[in-house]
Amino acid sequence: MKDISILAFFGINTDELESYELEDKEPGAVSISVTKRKIPLPCPNCGTLTSKVKDYKNKTYFFRNINGYDLKVFFKHRRYQCDICNKSFMESNPFINNRNYKLSALKIQIILGRLKKGLSIKLTAEDCGVSESTVYKVLDEYCTPPHRKMPRILSIDEFLSFNSDLTSKYSCLLLNFETGNIVDVIRSRQKPWLVDYFSKVPKEQLDGIEYLIIDMYKTYKEIASIYFPKAIVLIDPFHYIRYTVEAIDSVRIRTMTSFLDTEQEYKMLKKYKDLLLMKYEPDASRHKRIRIMNDIRLTDTEILSLLLSYSDELREAYELGHAFLKSLERFDYDGFKEFMKATISRYTSSSIPEFNNVAETYTNWYQEICNSKLAKVGKRNLSNGPIEGRNNKIKVLKRISYGMTNFDHLRKRIFLIFEDKSTPQKNGD
Repeated sequence: MKDISILAFFGINTDELESYELEDKEPGAVSISVTKRKIPLPCPNCGTLTSKVKDYKNKTYFFRNINGYDLKVFFKHRRYQCDICNKSFMESNPFINNRNYKLSALKIQIILGRLKKGLSIKLTAEDCGVSESTVYKVLDEYCTPPHRKMPRILSIDEFLSFNSDLTSKYSCLLLNFETGNIVDVIRSRQKPWLVDYFSKVPKEQLDGIEYLIIDMYKTYKEIASIYFPKAIVLIDPFHYIRYTVEAIDSVRIRTMTSFLDTEQEYKMLKKYKDLLLMKYEPDASRHKRIRIMNDIRLTDTEILSLLLSYSDELREAYELGHAFLKSLERFDYDGFKEFMKATISRYTSSSIPEFNNVAETYTNWYQEICNSKLAKVGKRNLSNGPIEGRNNKIKVLKRISYGMTNFDHLRKRIFLIFEDKSTPQKNGD
């Protein structure tokens, strides 16, 4: 390294220095000795300018991965003494900005950057050459979740937070569907926690919510009726579709277990279950050939026909379920309402108990299911797809962090990961 541009990372202009010496000790490692220029400074006690130097303190700092280098700084720190009040004070230190744990603004940025990328506290500490407690202090002091207003379209979903805490096993995530910004994270999805949270939100904000996207968790529906009755509540399509898919799969499992696990029927129903569950157009897959048992080659269409021949009940379940799955996209709001009534009627009339149960569920959530066809944002259907994506990333965060037990830290890390932050600001600044 032939220049001292690395000092610019600390906001240091070389004109402010009395002396400096930079040395490449080894590949990837740099040492620098720095002394600031002597200038008169005001006494913090009485305000008198003084140039009298009482002594020097030799400070050593180590910074990992600064512009690709491990940096060791030897700073000759000058202490002044006031001639009027005799108080002593230190000149400003460009390499630290907190007396308690001596971190530069650059190091704080690096720590927050590592945390934003989803690194665990332990790996962040090792990568930045600090202790884990220091990383937590930076997280606590420099990451402040924003206070956001309720959006026009609000998505609500839960994620598993703490297995060991029954009162807050599932936390609740609030998302602005239109912007993708996280509105807030509530410690628990249970009703008392949600009541406590929404009771503190200004009424004009709650009245401004036009659409509420939820899964089929009854408490969300109850909260909506209490705190934002003007909002149209709709079910994310994935959550009501999966009831039909699970009904087909339940019949598949029951059919499969009626055979011995050594029989071909058992193995076929286990191996090719996806052909029964996915939205499937047989003609589109005729060209695909799959090797199965005894060197027999069959197309996907032929395999599907073979699976359905194992049980009349399985064939009925497949036809009943796929009549629903294949027609979902064909209707507008009014047509979908009639389609759902017909679907509920067919499921109720079926001899398959799983579909009878689905019919009951669809009846209980009929209006909210139909509302999923009521509005769009541009070309986007309203759904909980964006919030599910964030939930998946939160699961990764918890996994690489070997679990978390402090909800406040988890909440701050969620905001840090999903927000584009500029220069970090210390809490209260």
